[in-house]
Amino acid sequence: MLCTLVAWQGSCYGGTQVTMNLLQHWDTNWEGQFSVPLTSNVLGWELKIHFSTPVSGIQEWDGTWVQQGGDSGLDYILLNKVDKGYHAAGSTLTIRMMGKFSGSTPPSATAEFIDLTSDTQTVPPIVIPNNQEQTKYNYEEVLVKSVLFYEAQRSGKLPSNNRIPWRGDSALNDTGSNGEDLTGGYYDAGDHVKFNFPMAYTTTMLAWGYLEWKDAYTLSGQHQQVLDAIKWPLDYFLKCHVAPHELYVQVVPIPSPLKALLFILRSETGAQITDSGAVLKI
Repeated sequence: MLCTLVAWQGSCYGGTQVTMNLLQHWDTNWEGQFSVPLTSNVLGWELKIHFSTPVSGIQEWDGTWVQQGGDSGLDYILLNKVDKGYHAAGSTLTIRMMGKFSGSTPPSATAEFIDLTSDTQTVPPIVIPNNQEQTKYNYEEVLVKSVLFYEAQRSGKLPSNNRIPWRGDSALNDTGSNGEDLTGGYYDAGDHVKFNFPMAYTTTMLAWGYLEWKDAYTLSGQHQQVLDAIKWPLDYFLKCHVAPHELYVQVVPIPSPLKALLFILRSETGAQITDSGAVLKI
């Protein structure tokens, strides 16, 4: 079963607006700093930056870029590094960076600082049907949150109806040894590996539960959502079946000496194993 939430893109809640202080610029180089006064302890943060002009080659030491440029070429998202998340109340968090710009005017920038310490996300309203047995626990809410859990594990290009506000697109360059599109599917754990056999078991259990308890999903307003949760890995599995007797069974994040595992069935000769560096053919 999938076991770990992947909380590393997007934002949870509204934040603090800050402006970049341009420290210096020379030729086509610039250096700037964001300063955020903290009124409470911060365990994790995100900075959503909008530059006034296109920039490139940004160097930054406190976070990891999860978006560089965006559709406009001006929007960047920075997420704290593991050892740079905690900052005490009463201190000022300074985030310094430098890079290059084009034209004659150095960039200005505004940003939204997001405190990721507390999750204030709310789930969709829970409706208890009339004349239904009332229990000690709200199982409708449990069902809604269970479906949300799977949505948090999604890899690839997220749909417009994504309900996890702190998640964004990820692993859009997952490919096979011949350039096959292997985007999509579910992450298995915090290392962001996609293990197809556990994913297939998970998908089977979701589908089985839907067949057995379809009325529960319908009454709790999660009918379409659970179908989407089942379809998401199925679409990915179809991509992994690249030939009549060839199936990718694992995709790992880059960089890695083993990018994808390709399982090749050869009934006439038995299994054949070759190691081509990035891809292991079995």
